[in-house]
Amino acid sequence: WGGHRDEALLHALRLERTLGQLVDPDGTHRERIGEGFKVTKKSRKAVKWLQKYKEFPTRYFDRYGPLPLGRFQRPPADVERERTPHLFGGRRLLIKRGITQKEGADGRIVARMEIAPFCFRHSIHCFGLAHVSEDDAKTVLGIVWSSLARYYLWITSGSWGMWHHELRVD
Repeated sequence: WGGHRDEALLHALRLERTLGQLVDPDGTHRERIGEGFKVTKKSRKAVKWLQKYKEFPTRYFDRYGPLPLGRFQRPPADVERERTPHLFGGRRLLIKRGITQKEGADGRIVARMEIAPFCFRHSIHCFGLAHVSEDDAKTVLGIVWSSLARYYLWITSGSWGMWHHELRVD
């Protein structure tokens, strides 16, 4: 989509450490990165440990503000893709997979930092930051909220600008 200046910007940004490298610097803690559980009518299996969490419904997921605890619900007993419990507790960056395009949002990335234990569906990506300082975690959140991050992801994402605007965990 861009010109030579955009290409130079992308090359410069790719010299910096990535979010994946911050979350999993030595490549041995892949469980710190992922998305929530997935439910389907086929290939379901019972996941008992998931029942100790309340589910944060994606439709109430917003960038900041108090958690809508009254809207939390019981997770399903059977899921297709279970996830590691590491994603559902501790300091973590949560990023909504869908891009908000309506009501003047114009491509807003919905992300928030959380420490409260709860589970969520595969429409939310999670990056565990328990091993990162609080200041660094807040800096990462600010970067994700920035227009530079929005531009970078728009220009490099193969699924933003198509029928369903979304970010992928990779």
